[in-house]
Amino acid sequence: METAISPQPNARKTLKERLFAPTDIAFLVFFRISLGAIFVAEVIRYFAHGWIAADFIYPRTHFTYFGFSWVSPWPPWGMYAHFVVMGLAGLGVMFGCFYRISAILCFLTFTYVFLLDQALYLNHFYLMCLLAFLAIFLPAHRAGSIDAWRRPEMRADFIPAWARLLVIAFISLVYFYAGIAKLNMDWFMGGALRIWLPRAEELPLIGRFMDDELAAYFFAYGGLAFDLCIVPMLLWRRTRVFGYLWALAFHFLNFLIFDIGVFPWLMILATTIYFSPDWPRRLLRWRPRTDPGTFKYSSVPIRLGAAFLIFQALFPLRHLLYPGPVNWTEEGHRFSWHMMLRTKSGTATFVITDPVTKETWQVDPEDDMHQYLTRQQVRKVITRPDMLLQFAHYLAKSEAAAHNRTNPLEVRVISSVSLDGRPPQPLVYPNVNLTEVRRHLGHSDWIMPLMSRQEAAQLARPISPVTPASPPITVAAVNTAVLPALPRTNNVEQLFSRTLSAAEAGQVDAQYRMALHFMNGQGTQTNYIQAMKWSTLAARKGHVEAAALRAELRDRLSPLQAALARRLISDHALGSLTNSAQ
Repeated sequence: METAISPQPNARKTLKERLFAPTDIAFLVFFRISLGAIFVAEVIRYFAHGWIAADFIYPRTHFTYFGFSWVSPWPPWGMYAHFVVMGLAGLGVMFGCFYRISAILCFLTFTYVFLLDQALYLNHFYLMCLLAFLAIFLPAHRAGSIDAWRRPEMRADFIPAWARLLVIAFISLVYFYAGIAKLNMDWFMGGALRIWLPRAEELPLIGRFMDDELAAYFFAYGGLAFDLCIVPMLLWRRTRVFGYLWALAFHFLNFLIFDIGVFPWLMILATTIYFSPDWPRRLLRWRPRTDPGTFKYSSVPIRLGAAFLIFQALFPLRHLLYPGPVNWTEEGHRFSWHMMLRTKSGTATFVITDPVTKETWQVDPEDDMHQYLTRQQVRKVITRPDMLLQFAHYLAKSEAAAHNRTNPLEVRVISSVSLDGRPPQPLVYPNVNLTEVRRHLGHSDWIMPLMSRQEAAQLARPISPVTPASPPITVAAVNTAVLPALPRTNNVEQLFSRTLSAAEAGQVDAQYRMALHFMNGQGTQTNYIQAMKWSTLAARKGHVEAAALRAELRDRLSPLQAALARRLISDHALGSLTNSAQ
């Protein structure tokens, strides 16, 4: 329904007049070109880095979003064709050629790729989906486009102001919620930044400062101040230039220090929306060819725009409906502009049980990565409870097929996860059979509550019998309980030698005990690398205690020590194959 705007100066009419006031289209032409170029650049990156095959063709499974389990990858040729169509659609948006169709294709093709796997979630991918959606309804092709050249009658150098105000309001929400998300104690302490910044120590000029504790505080409080202050600075004409220069510096530093793809460039280009709408025209001395005219009021774009903005204002707050810190539980974390906020690392071992035969064995996604998951998927599965649940269900079906089991299998998880450098703690209760848990949007009570740093530090002490407070490994205990097949001895060195022989012969309990020998320095010198080797060999055969010991050792080893341990494990496996072949 359209009505002419009445000139009466009441508040409601004034709002209508502002929303439909003639506004120079030049800003929107620049926005359209920038958005299309970002999509084309992303498609080029996927082809250049081989990500299409690595992310969508090679993986055996994909972790879909709740309610979108029906979304699955095309066949290999179809995925490549899909990205070609996405690139062409981006070019169509960029040049304003069949703009509406191109914008719709951009939105559909990119959103489809976005929905394929939660392991690939990035906030700027979600942002690109929403900007492509908005682009469908914006009259961005009425100037500086092939469409306007083909059809001169549609050309317009002025558009209703609501188009610009809608984009400004949306970008402002993104900045605002990015700042609000940083109002937590871990961020104030520079938690994640203490881990990320030292990786940039090779940067020229600033790299030598990245390992300094003050750098973590500088970037933590600087990032918080930027996200909360940038919108007011850009909205106020007197501080707009200074605000944009700050935005340039902020996003360029992000580009240098963090590997976050096209996001810095996307925000640098999108933030120009705050400038006067005719800034590209004044910069290029591009004169308008049509008069401003007047626009009739229509309630349709206003209602649709208001609904979009209300949803975007409320949806990021849904994590407040769940108990516990969102950075730990991940409930409500996605789609909420929690950007570069926290870091997680850890380990997880999946314990599979056949309830009929009572047989139990283990699967470690890191060790069996080639069989089940990609490296990216492994990192996310270990630290995201909802993805961990999906993998447990997938693993139960895969293992049942691999072991010719017709009855349902049970899957439990032994996990050890660190949030923002905290001491590791279990992410989920290890006694919960995850195959009995169904995905839902409510709170998952099988996620363990986040402990305080002191509680987690207490828990992270070496497990028994490694704990100093626990009794050391005893000859009698080993002789009578664990290795009854070995000749008994009261000499620790002799026990070590005979346990080593049994371990090298493949006895799983002996391999676990060798790990304890090296961990405690019993009968030999303490050697965490050797302890990692033997605990891994035993864990791969389903030894539960060995898996827990290996998780503890992973937090103790340096990257170099971990690499040496992997080499020893590989050499042992190769030696076993050679011996069996002979």
